[in-house]
Amino acid sequence: MARILSGKLQASRTVPASPRAGDQLPGETQIRQAAQGQRVQPRHGTGKKQGQILTLLYGNVQSVSRKIGELAAKICEINPDLILLTETWLNSSTNNAALSIEGYDIVPELRLDRNTTAGGVGGGLLVYVRDGLTVVPYAARCGFHQHCSFKLLTESGALDFILIYRPPSTGAENIGELCKLLEGVKMNTFIIGDFNLPGTKWEEGISDSRGRPVLEAAMEAGLEQLVEGPTHI
Repeated sequence: MARILSGKLQASRTVPASPRAGDQLPGETQIRQAAQGQRVQPRHGTGKKQGQILTLLYGNVQSVSRKIGELAAKICEINPDLILLTETWLNSSTNNAALSIEGYDIVPELRLDRNTTAGGVGGGLLVYVRDGLTVVPYAARCGFHQHCSFKLLTESGALDFILIYRPPSTGAENIGELCKLLEGVKMNTFIIGDFNLPGTKWEEGISDSRGRPVLEAAMEAGLEQLVEGPTHI
């Protein structure tokens, strides 16, 4: 069964290596299509063995530069394998060295700064990957703004991740591209991020006019809401 998450969640959760019905991931808006029999193990480094779990931390940080210490403390607490952040509010004046966290790499292709507002406020994406894990960034076939995507390589195959942030001010065209993204989600894919559609009640299957096309696309794809709480850090 596929799943969609929407809401706000503060803490990360662990993902069983072989997902089952009812398994959940963190995320303000996150879609997962079930990975039947998928077991997580990185191809390189000292990663997890088959049957172990993958731990993700997702947060809407609203300026990662100002919260790097708080983020590092949360990482020490839950020891995630992947860290996915939205609303980083970064621009070219901040280099990756200033954002470094011991034990994690920043993949340049998975840092997207927002350049349509002053100082990048209101957007931005960033992914940290634990040392020893292998990820391969790729371009999703969709014009949705903003998103980045990558594959996490494991012994038994690949898991796909798409991190998104939809600014609340974007119009119908960007909503349409988001619908295309949802419609194209394949098995073993996780979509994590912020839809900014507060008028959508995923569990009840109802929405205001702005979110209705997204809700319908999600329902058509067989997606199910899972988020239980806030994601702001």
